[in-house]
Amino acid sequence: MPVLIPAVPGDLDSLGRAVAMAQAAGIVFIADPVLDPIHFGFAASLGRFIEARRRWPEVELLMGTGNLT
Repeated sequence: MPVLIPAVPGDLDSLGRAVAMAQAAGIVFIADPVLDPIHFGFAASLGRFIEARRRWPEVELLMGTGNLT
């Protein structure tokens, strides 16, 4: 199953385009707004997850927590 990420780090609009294209093509996917490491934009990246859930309530999201260790 493909994992969709933004074309540019932090760009939910580019992730949205990928989500729309995958949905139109009938591709099953997981979207990953990308969780940034602590001290490198962690709080802003949590905000992106909240916004992604608001924009796409039906889409499965991946939150890779490996960046936090």
